[in-house]
Amino acid sequence: MSVASRAWLQSLSRPEQGGVLVGRVIDLEGQPVSGASIRFLQGTTISGRDGWFRVAMPRRPQWLDVRRSGFLPRIKAVQPGQTALIRLSRDDGETVVLHA
Repeated sequence: MSVASRAWLQSLSRPEQGGVLVGRVIDLEGQPVSGASIRFLQGTTISGRDGWFRVAMPRRPQWLDVRRSGFLPRIKAVQPGQTALIRLSRDDGETVVLHA
């Protein structure tokens, strides 16, 4: 394994050397969505009662997969060091969601 590859793998296991992502999950009316599952490359976290969450992650763009029962899932690109606002749409039972 190259030195660069080894350094990259080590950076994944030490998010404290990376950045912090702070974000909030809300519905389309701007109300907080508590208990939303937020998955990213290094793990999962849950939004609090006020919709806010905070996670340590490497300092590079990441994809978040945000899900909550009663809402349509959302995938969003984020950058640590910036505040992420994730708006979830309520699941009306009629919207078709395609999965690749």
